[in-house]
Amino acid sequence: MKYRNTFFYTIFLVTGISQASEEYLYPVDTIEHEGQQKLCVLHQKGSRLELWFWSPETKEATKGLLSYFTPAGVTVLPNKKGFSFIDHDRVRVKSVNKRSPKSIDFYGPYDLTRIHWIDEKTFYFGAKERQHSNLFHATIDGDLYRLTVSNTNDYIYPQKVGEKLFFIERNAQLEYSILQAPYPSKKLAQLIEHDLYSADFQITTKPALGEEESPYQALIDFDAAERIVNMGTKTIAFLKMQTAKRGFFVEHPEIAERTQKSLPFSYHLLYKETEGWKTKKLFEFELPLHLLVVKKGRTRLYESILPLLPYYDNSTIYYVTLCPKTDSLDVFAYHLNSGAIEQKTFSERFEQNYFTPRIAGNSLFCGGSVCYDIRNVLAPSLDVDESGTEFFTFLGLAREVDNS
Repeated sequence: MKYRNTFFYTIFLVTGISQASEEYLYPVDTIEHEGQQKLCVLHQKGSRLELWFWSPETKEATKGLLSYFTPAGVTVLPNKKGFSFIDHDRVRVKSVNKRSPKSIDFYGPYDLTRIHWIDEKTFYFGAKERQHSNLFHATIDGDLYRLTVSNTNDYIYPQKVGEKLFFIERNAQLEYSILQAPYPSKKLAQLIEHDLYSADFQITTKPALGEEESPYQALIDFDAAERIVNMGTKTIAFLKMQTAKRGFFVEHPEIAERTQKSLPFSYHLLYKETEGWKTKKLFEFELPLHLLVVKKGRTRLYESILPLLPYYDNSTIYYVTLCPKTDSLDVFAYHLNSGAIEQKTFSERFEQNYFTPRIAGNSLFCGGSVCYDIRNVLAPSLDVDESGTEFFTFLGLAREVDNS
């Protein structure tokens, strides 16, 4: 059996997750909680996923969400006082000072990927609709607007920078390109103000038979869009823009065989010079397949590849790759200014996996596989004191200094 690349676009699929004993603990982002900066931490044990707030100073962990919810794709709001997540194709938004999250339901889109907040009331995301992936703009009140509409192409991994939207296009011939288009902010403001689009949507629910007959209206002006990079049949994903002139993306195989133990990836720089847009491969990395997809007897990551994606900080890109000696994931640092690569973690035992770190203050903290060892306490680890208070320990790294 073969796995097609679509498993990266449906990253929160839970069907078939093994009930094995493998356990993962990893930070995802910082948030303001009880007057302190804390890390949002996800704890996965079997098929259960829980969210905690963790203090780097005291190591104390506080439950951030009732266990009833499954907080995949956590995104902290711009004001750092709340977060969103996707729970079985439903967007939920929770303030840190409220007990329960607000639910936002949409008619039409499914297989939602991680959402991106523009401000505390509006966001955009990618999802499937009528068998193809498209891009959407939405409000916290549940208003939905289609940025793209297509029955032939897939539009994935949107990135808004200022008033520009960057995204990946995959056509019917499985050719990939990166496009740039003006974000329809003015048109969206008018639609939201008058609620015209929402009213039209309620009466145009029949499926489209062809592109020209579609009752759905796309807000992105493709006449004003620019195809800045054509990658041909190379499969690319996870576009991440740092500025309007620089970003990164992942290249990976189109198909993975079930018998494979790992999957190769490469990380590319996307940048604009005077003569136009260019790409450059920076480094390669390899990930174990059992962490990404369902394999018999193993517990895959609920969020699939998300905790393992390269992470940018201060002209350094942190990434994880398999080390043959221990068959484990270790963290490496790629220095953009020099092109040098430095190993940052050193696994001590078989499958002691480290994940890409996250920033809190002047330090980086690495999550990964929880390994219970009677003789040694290996980070990341969990502990409970006599009062029932939870404590987490992560491997800390000093942040790199940019000398450019």
